[in-house]
Amino acid sequence: MEKKTNIILCQLGSPKSLKVKDVRSYLREFLNDPRVIDVPRPLWFFILNLFILPFRPKRSAQAYSRVVFCGFFPLIELTKKFTSNISRFLNNNFSVKSCFILSEPRFSDVIKNQDTEEYWIFPQFPQFSDTTTSSVSDSLKKVVPDFESRSNFHFVPRFHKLKAFIDLSVENIENHITKYPIDDLVISFHGIPVRYVTQKNDPYYIDCYETFMLIKEK
Repeated sequence: MEKKTNIILCQLGSPKSLKVKDVRSYLREFLNDPRVIDVPRPLWFFILNLFILPFRPKRSAQAYSRVVFCGFFPLIELTKKFTSNISRFLNNNFSVKSCFILSEPRFSDVIKNQDTEEYWIFPQFPQFSDTTTSSVSDSLKKVVPDFESRSNFHFVPRFHKLKAFIDLSVENIENHITKYPIDDLVISFHGIPVRYVTQKNDPYYIDCYETFMLIKEK
């Protein structure tokens, strides 16, 4: 019997709600990730619990309130919509699911038959970074510790040079420019500490530059 192929699209996630306690819970998990903050754990424990979590959640909740629409967080809803749209193009041999590393559902919710089915995991970060893609890998390892050695698990760590991704990016940019004519186009990417690049050899900036050049050439 042919193995069922599961396509899992994994994103970061959002707080459960705008309540300060839910934002605090979200920030606690997010900022406890050593991939995100690599300060020595004992020192970071005191900084996080004494100086950040008592005060920042309220401000963050207020910031989130400016992007939430009808009680829904855009990142969650857009990921679900993207998942649904991809499903329409595939037959019944494929199952497309979304999951999050800081929200529900998580890997433990979407990986049920790890020995009998095929899994393709796509972190939704085109350019690789230890602060994002590796966090997805860490979350997956909690559910499938040996996924890297399994023949039925395929982890896609980056797709910034994939022709389909570049062509779609260009198409979206051109459509936007046609609708809203502009004089200059600025392409930006989220940042990471320079130290992560110079000392830890994180390739994120290189991947971003390659993406920019490929879009520019189009």
